[in-house]
Amino acid sequence: MYFFYYPLGLSAQLIEGDDCSNPIDLSSISSPYIGSTINAADDYTEYGMSGSDLMFFYDLEPGTGLCVEGTDSNISLVLAMYVGGDCPGGQ
Repeated sequence: MYFFYYPLGLSAQLIEGDDCSNPIDLSSISSPYIGSTINAADDYTEYGMSGSDLMFFYDLEPGTGLCVEGTDSNISLVLAMYVGGDCPGGQ
């Protein structure tokens, strides 16, 4: 007989933006966005950084600009932007 221990809520918890299958649509949220990476997976290791991460997307019309900033100076923040195609990591 085997027993498996799963903390309640964590094994089936879906974190919005956790990976490319459910990114957060920037056009559907207010600015500034206030959120957390708590319980999000460490899916991407760009630039040698590791830690929980979130994926966002925004469809831009040609000639449209976008400004993305991080305002919390108490964290190590890496912002990566990708243009077109599949999400990084092939997910």
